Formats: sequence, structure tokens, C-alpha cells
Amino acid sequence: MGDKRDKDGGLICIPEYFMMEMIQRDWILLDKVVWAKIVDLDDGTTIGNCMTEPASHRLNSNGYEFLFRFAKNKNAWADTCAIAIPRQEKKSRGRPKKIRYLPSELMTIETSIEGRNLHNVWRTTMGQTRKKHFAVYPTTLCERPVAMTCPMKVCGTCGHLQERIIEKVEYNEGRTSKRVFGKYQSVNDNVDPKEIERIKKSSGRMDFAKQYVPRKPVTRGWTKCGHRNWQPGVVLDPFVGSGTTGEVALKMGRNFFGVDIYPEFLEMTRERCEKTVKYLTENFIDPWKLIR
Repeated sequence: MGDKRDKDGGLICIPEYFMMEMIQRDWILLDKVVWAKIVDLDDGTTIGNCMTEPASHRLNSNGYEFLFRFAKNKNAWADTCAIAIPRQEKKSRGRPKKIRYLPSELMTIETSIEGRNLHNVWRTTMGQTRKKHFAVYPTTLCERPVAMTCPMKVCGTCGHLQERIIEKVEYNEGRTSKRVFGKYQSVNDNVDPKEIERIKKSSGRMDFAKQYVPRKPVTRGWTKCGHRNWQPGVVLDPFVGSGTTGEVALKMGRNFFGVDIYPEFLEMTRERCEKTVKYLTENFIDPWKLIR
């Protein structure tokens, strides 16, 4: 969600107003992601690109946009393993085995379902198209939200959302990095327990003075409901544009509904979705059989 300026050149703050209005309407803001299109480094170089803003006396405000994840329930369905990133290890220890959520022909974003939790700033370049559309975003921007928040399988009989069954297992790729939060290893170090509680409150960390042992999420299977009437989850895009979301949803084994007020965009999306279905069919690719 991008922003605009008023007649005086001031930012309207559309994303922030939208966010607050949703919260006031009893939606829960579970995640706020920054899509970083371009990043300026200390040495004066840049990574990425964005549209240039022809204005003086202010910065180019097109360098990022927001993605908001809202839900009606704090326990809304989510599969964070699907978008986990490879765990960083020192080269001397070797790198842990990387298990992708879906193969690269279906999901461009690099994933590791036994990796570490994803952060909320994504550096992704802008999308491109030869069609007449001026607000194209890349497929990579859709892949993580679809994988994390839309289940691949939903029971058509009882509505059960198939969930990943996870077991936390300690890493065994060489020596693990165990550490302690804070300066006291435990309350058994002849430290006044009241001092520990005081530091917990002042630091805002209730895990203070506890040893942290990194563990990876290992998939042990998927939940079942007994009906075996699985249907694809549904991705809805109410501003379908060039159809990027539709292409991603279909490649990732979901159904897709798109809405737009401009007929030319709907036709653009229909062609793109038909091309995607044809690609999957001709290459005998079934996302349901490839998911990890």
C-alpha cells in the first residue's frame, strides 16, 4: 500500500490511516511488513530501484511500501515454516540442509522450512510488464503472503484447514550456539531473585537470565479431519491489476478470484492465469505433490 501527496506536497499517510481504521473496526494487525524497493548504503551506492519523484526540498518517498496482515483472530491460520529463511552458520561448520517449501519453478523466493523466522523488511525489486499498467509489483512480493496465510488444502465437508505438525528439535549441525539472555545465567548464581525480576521488568524481556538453545522446526506431518475432501484454499485480490497475484496463487496450488473495475485489466489477468494453468498442465506439475 503506497502513499500520495496533497496539494502542498505533504504526505497524506494513506497506509497509516488505513491501518488505524482497520484496527478501530476490530481487525487485529498481526504483521506490518516494509517492502524495500531500493536501499541507499553508507558508501553512496544503492541496491534496487524505484520510480523517481520529480521534486526538490524533500526525499524520494517511493523507496518502500507497506504490507499489512490483518486477521479477526490472533490464532488465525499461518504457516511460518513455509517462508522461513536458511539459518546462517559459519562456513567452517558447513551449512544446514535446506528444504524448500515449493521448488523454484513454482516459488522464486528462497525458503527453508527448517530454517529461522522471517523478518518484516523485504528487499524486493519492482515488477515489470510490457502491458499498459503502471503499478506492477513482482511475483516474489505475493509468494510469501500466499504461502504463509492461505492454506493449500481446505476440507470441503467440514472446513478444516490443514496445518503443519511441528516438532522443535535441537540443531545438530556441528556445535550449536547456546547463549544466555542478560548477564546472569540463572537465579542459582547467588543473585537476588528480586534483582532478576527487576531487570526483567525494566528490560521488557521475561526470558531474561534463561539459557537459549536454538531449535529447528521439523515437520512431522499434516493434520487430517477424516473426510479426505480436500479443496484448494482461495486467494482473493479485489484490485487485480495485471494479475500477478493470480499467477502466484495458481502456481502455489491455490484457487484464485480477482476483481477490478477496469475491463482491460481483467482481460490481462485472465490471459495470464490461463497461461499459468497451461504451463502447469503441459509440464505435469502438481503443487500438491511437491509441497514440503
